[in-house]
Amino acid sequence: MLVLGIARHDAFGSVVALFRARALACNANADEIRYLLDHDLRDRYERSFLEKSQQLHETGSKELPAYRTGLE
Repeated sequence: MLVLGIARHDAFGSVVALFRARALACNANADEIRYLLDHDLRDRYERSFLEKSQQLHETGSKELPAYRTGLE
């Protein structure tokens, strides 16, 4: 019975991690849209998008073009 409880706990943790990643991706997508629409605050949204993208997939890059290259 203990093994079943551990498996259930592990499965729940995976689901929570996926939901958090999805929320972060949606938030990064919103930053991308704001970047396109708000030219005055474009730099802020670009930095925010990069920070959230780094949380999803770390490449160690500090700039968006380098991040894109690191994904390849």
